[in-house]
Amino acid sequence: MLVLGYGNTMPLTLAATSHCYLIWDILVEGEYPAVIHLPLVKYREMVRISFWADFYSERSAAEKLETPILEKEANFLNMPVDELLMLMEAAIHVKAKPLTDLIIAFGRSIIMGTTPATWFRLKIACNLPPEMREKLIREGVTMEGMKQIIKEMEDYEMCESESDSDSDSDSNTV
Repeated sequence: MLVLGYGNTMPLTLAATSHCYLIWDILVEGEYPAVIHLPLVKYREMVRISFWADFYSERSAAEKLETPILEKEANFLNMPVDELLMLMEAAIHVKAKPLTDLIIAFGRSIIMGTTPATWFRLKIACNLPPEMREKLIREGVTMEGMKQIIKEMEDYEMCESESDSDSDSDSNTV
């Protein structure tokens, strides 16, 4: 049994145990405790990690080398940036290195040069304005850089929605 952040619990799966090295280490060092406490990992992220671990266990090593990011994985990771960062943080915490590598490859492919045609085929949404995308490419992709871009995106969206509402009110006046 896993006890996660905010006291949520979930059962421990074999796939999660084999791909999350922190859990594996706790089991081996703790002589298989009945309860594993992971207070820094939220329930939603651990469910996603467990889902990924089940799928990842089914892929062969040759398949993983041949196609680093499958369409199913891209669809799995296609979530708002803040949720993707939280998933990455949880994956790093539980030492799910293959998932961390997949998230990095996914982010890099979106930001550093995957074409919009590829995004469309994989149904990936990239909502960064061109100037913010250029800034990420110029300054490099880091966790702090991504957090800054998220903050700027929130400010950008707020400004955009304010200007939209201003133009709506202008069009209603005679």
